[in-house]
Amino acid sequence: MSNESGSGNCEIWLRGLVAAFVGGGSGSVTTGLTSMGIDPEHFNLGSGLKHTMALMAVVFVLNGMLSVFLYLKQSPLPPMKSVDESYHTVLNLQTLANVR
Repeated sequence: MSNESGSGNCEIWLRGLVAAFVGGGSGSVTTGLTSMGIDPEHFNLGSGLKHTMALMAVVFVLNGMLSVFLYLKQSPLPPMKSVDESYHTVLNLQTLANVR
């Protein structure tokens, strides 16, 4: 089913881009938990919470960016409507105009 406005392809592409960032960054939670096991003196939920959260924030951004770059490698631009789809859209609009 084609999208008459043409913005659907771009919206789907942008959602994929955001999903890639959030999905990639979600691994930062495991990094924060792992850091508590490796160096509990500096990374913990008490006095080291600031260090733990800073580490998780940096890892979230870096992993998110990596996932975005991989998404852009796979799909660099939103898919374009084919000429055939555009032609049918024009015909449908002309038919609607003639009906009224």
